[in-house]
Amino acid sequence: MHLLHATPTLTALLDRQTHILRTQLDGVYDSGVDAIHDARVATRRIRELLALVPRVPGRDDEDHAARGYRKIGRALGKVRDVDVQIALIRSLENHAPQTGPSMVLVRQYHEDDRLGKSRDLIKTLERIDVDTLIGAVTDVHPASLRRRLIATGWRQQLRHLLDARSHSAVDAIAHAPCSMTSLSQPHESADLLASSWRP
Repeated sequence: MHLLHATPTLTALLDRQTHILRTQLDGVYDSGVDAIHDARVATRRIRELLALVPRVPGRDDEDHAARGYRKIGRALGKVRDVDVQIALIRSLENHAPQTGPSMVLVRQYHEDDRLGKSRDLIKTLERIDVDTLIGAVTDVHPASLRRRLIATGWRQQLRHLLDARSHSAVDAIAHAPCSMTSLSQPHESADLLASSWRP
């Protein structure tokens, strides 16, 4: 992507994702599977875009917004994880009818769990005031997060994020439980995995 066209694209992406989140809210409140999935994806993308907002000393509105979207995303994720498990259980019921009676009990347990997590999600949305949070990133006020995303400082912020993430990746690789040399010795890799695994 050419840098000349990057800024309008960033704000267009932000507008698109906040629009998706806003339009999915009714479905989220109704506990719709697709709405929860789409809202979760939108919140994750919004958080990634907010990470590009240039920092202003003495202001923490980007941190506040990022925290809010992180909490919403976490609550959506808990429901979505259960939805994936329920879909898998339904698939097992269809493809392995002999497991039917036991799978029904497992599915009912997960459906009860989903109900509880859905209630927690709605409480999170109400506590955070999701409409205000969406407004915080769509506001056209000169000092708003959206307007600050238009500023040229996002490039420097992107470089900073890439640098931090590359260091994290290098650290993770350096502290991985096995080295590249052990991967070249299949029997040693198997022994290492077996010794680190606990039932």
